Amino acid sequence: MLDRIDPVQRSITFSKIYGSTKNEITHALSKDDILQLIMQYFNSLGRRDIISYIEENSSQLYCIPRLGENRLLKILNTNLSETEKIWDQIIINKNENKQDIQKKIEKVEYLSKDLGLRFKIQNDVNVWDEPKDNPNNILFYCETFKEQKDSYKQKQFLDILIAANFNKLIERLTWEVSTDQDYIKAFLMTYHSFTKAEHVFEKLIQRYHLPPKLIQNSFNNKDARKKNSLFQLRVLTVLNTWIKSDEEFDPMILSDLAAFVDNQVYSSYPTFAKKIQQTIINKKKRITLRSEAVFKTNPPEIRIPKNLFSHKVTLDNLDEIEFARQLTIFFHENFKKIRPKDLISGAWNKVNNQSKEKNVFKILQKFNQIERYFATQIVMPKLLKNRVAVLNRILKINEQLYQLNNFYSIASIYYALSSTSVKRLKITKSELSKNLNSNENIFEIIKESNNYSKYHQYISTIQPPIVPHIKIYLKDLKQIVKKNSDTINGLINFSKRRLIFRKIEQFCYYQQESYNLLKIHQIQKILNQNLPAKSDEKLFYISLKREPRNSKKSEIL
Repeated sequence: MLDRIDPVQRSITFSKIYGSTKNEITHALSKDDILQLIMQYFNSLGRRDIISYIEENSSQLYCIPRLGENRLLKILNTNLSETEKIWDQIIINKNENKQDIQKKIEKVEYLSKDLGLRFKIQNDVNVWDEPKDNPNNILFYCETFKEQKDSYKQKQFLDILIAANFNKLIERLTWEVSTDQDYIKAFLMTYHSFTKAEHVFEKLIQRYHLPPKLIQNSFNNKDARKKNSLFQLRVLTVLNTWIKSDEEFDPMILSDLAAFVDNQVYSSYPTFAKKIQQTIINKKKRITLRSEAVFKTNPPEIRIPKNLFSHKVTLDNLDEIEFARQLTIFFHENFKKIRPKDLISGAWNKVNNQSKEKNVFKILQKFNQIERYFATQIVMPKLLKNRVAVLNRILKINEQLYQLNNFYSIASIYYALSSTSVKRLKITKSELSKNLNSNENIFEIIKESNNYSKYHQYISTIQPPIVPHIKIYLKDLKQIVKKNSDTINGLINFSKRRLIFRKIEQFCYYQQESYNLLKIHQIQKILNQNLPAKSDEKLFYISLKREPRNSKKSEIL
């Protein structure tokens, strides 16, 4: 309870002042300490009248040395300055357009969250007061309600639910009739696209507290008592699943949830309460719920370049096999950092949201860097034989990437070879060894024809570990977001969220299996930096110098 009664402890600015993190603050101020801090603050303002009032009504006497000079002044002034920012945003001019007003509201919410404040759901109807199923609050892939009821016995409600209001989605999330794990996972994965985490928590707590009539019936009816327990256990199951599934669970909600379990759940469901408490402890300690990779065989021996420990080591010093391995490790580790929340709205496609989806943005940016790096490596050598040697080397790397199921890097090489500056080097390509033919078959897999049908067909036949062609999934998600409206007749379009969930579920499947390969840290450091690469315009200019238009082989060095 102590870690909840102190509002200052929950403030981000409090942590900043004392150079600590929330995890390092192990106790809260007592009520007496808080009163002393308040009196100290008013003493700095010269308001002795307020101090006297507090002393008379609290049996506390003001004692300056007790807590140290200016302590509260620092805390309150910092927090009050944040509050003034909020007040400035609340003042809305009637002539302001809707977009400006919405930006102000979003800023208010952002600043308020820093102060430990949260907004309740506006014009909320308690989940228990929601009317029975009707077309105004829930829609199914069934023509009549009779068909809906029959279909419940045959289909999971993730498959038959089209749209619903927030209350109905929560109701089905904790439904006493049946549990659909896919629906629960889909909801917890996609709710960010239509509501906030604190509102989900608010609704689940509503659902846990049964209405008085239902509670009254439970005292006289064994079946009613069983049904009541079932409702509450459904809520607790969802809460526990939610904490486990969200790797960036809101710490404020986690604190409220811990108090809820201690004060309201433990007395009725001690076993389940302990289970959730342990999940919360693991989350606070940042214990990952993902199991570490265990391999039955040793990884292949590293093919160490001779100058590995020299500051002059580059990617050119790696042989083709080790180059492919290190590139695969790099992309797979960055691929595994992408979370479902990063993909939900397709916001990664918007420039102003790059910081929010930094994991997606980073892997897209690195793809473009690798593509330009390969193109630069091919175009830059002045001598024809050197260009041919580089191109042959890259194609050998591509074959190794294929053996490793690294389709993302294969795509970067394909795009590099398809760039205007490389594609026009026909004399260079004519000198290639037989590598080109075998690589053409590899490139066929990741080509865009028929909506990447060959890629989808091929990838379904192989086992992880895999680095998928990430851009394909992002493109598919973008199309889902673009072609499906967020609402249907004013209800949340959950069929759209189902499509998003299915696509992200495929995406996440390839994150589970790791590669049994060893890192070369010096090489990983190079890959993580900006690679030497020219712009498209510069490369095209150099390409024209390497092979001028209409030139013959005899004219090329």
